[in-house]
Amino acid sequence: MDTINLDILRFIRENPGTSRASVLEVFHVSEYRLNRALRGLKRQYPDIAFPWSHEHGLWLVQLDRSRCLGMEWSERRNDGYSQCHAGPTFSDGKCYEHSSCESPEMIAFLRKLSYCLGPREPNPMNLLTLGIVQIEEFYEALKRITPLTSSEFTTRYRLVQIFASAYNTIKWKRRKRGEYSDFGIPPEFAQRHRESSINPFEFSLKKLFALLGIASTATRDETLKAWKRLARLYHPDSFGGIGNEEKMKELNLAKERIFKIRRWD
Repeated sequence: MDTINLDILRFIRENPGTSRASVLEVFHVSEYRLNRALRGLKRQYPDIAFPWSHEHGLWLVQLDRSRCLGMEWSERRNDGYSQCHAGPTFSDGKCYEHSSCESPEMIAFLRKLSYCLGPREPNPMNLLTLGIVQIEEFYEALKRITPLTSSEFTTRYRLVQIFASAYNTIKWKRRKRGEYSDFGIPPEFAQRHRESSINPFEFSLKKLFALLGIASTATRDETLKAWKRLARLYHPDSFGGIGNEEKMKELNLAKERIFKIRRWD
């Protein structure tokens, strides 16, 4: 074994909780060289672990193989990292809380999901590309999985939330498109709503043209002619007309907005 490995071992034992950056600076080595040294020390001393975190630094813990190999931060006793007191339950020598083992059902599920999504991360937006049938199949298969460890339970819970979100989003979109009749909306009304909602600005124009009794494709002269015809009917001073002042105000406002929007002034 390299002498530097033994020096690093001695330094960590004498300075528990030191940061990895400090070890790199003291021994003038790279991150890759430090990781290689720690792996060599683990092979040479299998009963020693080197738990670390950015918050608590790097520690050295003597392992007891009759207990769980997981590490716990014991700030109450002020002795840093220590070995879990539970017994080993899974093949990696850890208990329910610390083991990373996965059930065969979860392994198969994640492989199939990775195959369908490719390199994309499983999130509601990416799951929408699978379609509702495949999402339902994944969702039902996921709910049948019984987690083995705490880590697998967390993974399953996160995936259930993601699939539920994607499933509800697709159901909502299909309702909005009229593919479900839950709201009793006739398909022709739903189609008209979609077309009018694409551009609210154009939809407001259609209402103004409809107030004048003409199509939204009418020309300037046709619009002006329709306004004059209705003005003779509703103007208060018109002879033989209805004389509705409020209606005349609406017609004038509609004509002015149409001319302004279409730039016919």
